[in-house]
Amino acid sequence: MNIYIKTKPVLFAFALMVALFAARSDVRAQIIYSDHNNAAVASSDGTVNDAGNWELWSGGTPWVTANTPESSVVLAFQLPSLGNVSNPFSTATLGMTFFGKDGTPTANVDLYGLGVRASSAVLGSDYFSGALDGSAGVSLLENNILTPSTLTVAADSANNVFSTDLAGYLNTAYAGGADAGQYVLLRLSYDQSGVNSDTCYHIESNPGSGTPNDYPQIDYTLAPVPEPSVMALCGLGGLCMVVVATRRHR
Repeated sequence: MNIYIKTKPVLFAFALMVALFAARSDVRAQIIYSDHNNAAVASSDGTVNDAGNWELWSGGTPWVTANTPESSVVLAFQLPSLGNVSNPFSTATLGMTFFGKDGTPTANVDLYGLGVRASSAVLGSDYFSGALDGSAGVSLLENNILTPSTLTVAADSANNVFSTDLAGYLNTAYAGGADAGQYVLLRLSYDQSGVNSDTCYHIESNPGSGTPNDYPQIDYTLAPVPEPSVMALCGLGGLCMVVVATRRHR
């Protein structure tokens, strides 16, 4: 016995399945704002300064205290709960408001990932300045995210500096949902050490009040995940193919 399949209805049903499966549950951009416990980390004595301040500094900051000639900015971001899924982030970009400099910086600022922690608290040991931090658990995410030629904006302006894509790093940190709710810490390090002069970059922090659009933030989108209703419609499309294929069966 032969099974006859009408080409046009089958193609229509197949196209319906493909189109519906391509639909995703969440296509809008979402935001993770930096935690309030951001801090500039001083170098020489390993103390943490300016936690929760509205502005932070990376570079030479001998005026912070007598024993802190240099600082790194450390930002904490809480991983959202996205379910027990692998690689949920499709895109992810760090944005921040860079509004000024002290002196005339001649070095650049690099962006590092410091891993995942249960707490957003910054540690004195988080500090680093120099050409490259090769410490275990530390990842260079972007070289020269700030340079002497990077343009500044007025304080309280929207973010004006954006990183390269961080989705891969966040997907690793998320660990299939095991680390949901924990914190990713990112560091802005001056790539020259031994700077004991007032030459640094200023970025806005999250003081816990004010306008969120000037806080450091990660804008992200999610990887495509079909909704249950979409899956049901895909099943309906498959059923249509079966019906078309068997109705002419004799």
